[in-house]
Amino acid sequence: MRQPRSSCCGYLFKTGRPLSTGLPLSRTCTQCAWVDRCQEPSGKNKYRAQPNVDAEGNRFDSKAERARYEALKLLQKAGEISNLTLHPSWELEVNGVKIGGYTADASYMMDGRLVVEDTKGVRTRDYILRKKLMLACHGIEVQEYKAKG
Repeated sequence: MRQPRSSCCGYLFKTGRPLSTGLPLSRTCTQCAWVDRCQEPSGKNKYRAQPNVDAEGNRFDSKAERARYEALKLLQKAGEISNLTLHPSWELEVNGVKIGGYTADASYMMDGRLVVEDTKGVRTRDYILRKKLMLACHGIEVQEYKAKG
């Protein structure tokens, strides 16, 4: 069996069969048997956010989200906020029809009112719609914390 090469000899490719994983087709050179296979999904985030886990085992979608949660924990220790909750979720329902759900990054009580917070680097269309639905369905205005970058 030939060793895989980093490039083809230049002859035309013939299209192979689809991979069982549902990924795009692989290509094989008819002359040198070099195979150009699709790479497995890398698991990287579309917006280059790097998921990570803190010492307590909490999972965060980005470094900015984790840093904000750490800052909120310090505010809770100082007594400025209370009832800090990580990743609270709500159902979004309109006229008895479930539209979807919304999971925020954190919620807490400040000065006797509920604050729901989301750390955002990129404001997607989906996020903007869900933010509006939170206000319409539950009367909760989601506060955005802008991630630096």
